[in-house]
Amino acid sequence: MPLDVERHVRLAISDAFDILGMDDATRTEEFGREFIPYWGRRTGTIPEARSLVVPGGPTRPIVWARWDKSYIFAEDKAALTHWLTHSGHKADDIHRSRLVRLATAPSPDDYPKMGADLIALDPQLRDLCERRAPLPVLIDVPTPGGTSQVAVVIQPPDVPGLPKRAHPVSADRRDQVFGNAPVARMSVMRQDHAWVHGRDQNSAAATLSDKVVGVVGCGALGSEIVRLLAAAGTGQFVLVDKDRMESANTTRHTLGASSVGQGKAPALSSHVARQFPHLAKSMCYHRAFEDLGDEALNELASCNLLIAAGVDALAIIRICRWRDGLDDPPPLLVAWTEEFACAGHAILVEPGLTSDTFLNSRGRPVANLTSDWPLAAAVNVTPAGCGSAFQPYTATDMMGTVQTTTRLALDVLLKGTPAPVHRVWLGDRSVPEALGAKLSGAFDGSRREKELL
Repeated sequence: MPLDVERHVRLAISDAFDILGMDDATRTEEFGREFIPYWGRRTGTIPEARSLVVPGGPTRPIVWARWDKSYIFAEDKAALTHWLTHSGHKADDIHRSRLVRLATAPSPDDYPKMGADLIALDPQLRDLCERRAPLPVLIDVPTPGGTSQVAVVIQPPDVPGLPKRAHPVSADRRDQVFGNAPVARMSVMRQDHAWVHGRDQNSAAATLSDKVVGVVGCGALGSEIVRLLAAAGTGQFVLVDKDRMESANTTRHTLGASSVGQGKAPALSSHVARQFPHLAKSMCYHRAFEDLGDEALNELASCNLLIAAGVDALAIIRICRWRDGLDDPPPLLVAWTEEFACAGHAILVEPGLTSDTFLNSRGRPVANLTSDWPLAAAVNVTPAGCGSAFQPYTATDMMGTVQTTTRLALDVLLKGTPAPVHRVWLGDRSVPEALGAKLSGAFDGSRREKELL
């Protein structure tokens, strides 16, 4: 549809007259309430900056580095190095800057235009004007909706007498060059944990940022659980899996073709770090649980929650036996899908789980909702189940179990939900019915979650 130019011009002129018709107090309030849109007009050619700095607190030293054609800010060198490294970027050129906190939101006429305007707001910026290079500065601005962040960069001209590399320069020379240098405005995109996980409105994310989750089994089920927990704000992971990515895995795994041939645990660890570079850490062990050394076992023992996801029954028993020997064992959540992902389980288990209590005489989990699968339907199915064998179902079929497991994991991490808890995902019951399997009485619906304990 063609743009109605005349209508837009009339609207712009009308808005301008509305602002001009306001008294000073009302106009100041308008500029504060809509500070970001006003600031963003004519910000220049520099793309928006990124910020790992949480708004609030006093004016203080921070650091910055180049980010593509713009800049990224952080509280300190360690935080910025961590983020850049996880993002796959070099972290060897980090510089000092300042966070300048304003007392009030300025009106457009008061936006800093020259370096001297900025130095007047924070005289300590003068100490950073020591080389012939741009100086980006982060600014906290109080508005009626909360603290907003913007940025500016002082752009000194390439003049003789000011070195390209930092070394002492006279104060008079710095004031002359930087004070008369133009200031370019930039918008800022926050990248800190509180903003990414809920735009400052999600108190649960702050709690999750300090939690450590160990996941044994980084296949299709485990990888999606890790992705959702990371998206929720979980700060640390310890990942264990001995297998590598195959091309056939990519249809259900959170990793894609670029990870084929790599170990699932290290590939998933790198993927989480790239997608959520602000998270604390993601450790990985490319080996079976029974082959873990003391260091890895100690990492798992210190987790706030352990998840055994889609691993075989023998591995589950080994994990339970090891956990029962700990003085202060973490909660253990066992998750698996039944044949063709027609049903899924998430069990927060009590101590003492053994093969006798977990498996029936046919080697299948006693908790399963289906049984007596005809041999013709059980092609490529391992009797012990627990998601260890490939079957032709889609990622969509599996996601109900992923979500059920993730919800229970979050209940444990945030609410301290105690064991035992057994939740099941009832998938499409027409699948086992059509294939001639027997359904338990608990399988009384389709596509919904149910708690059995």
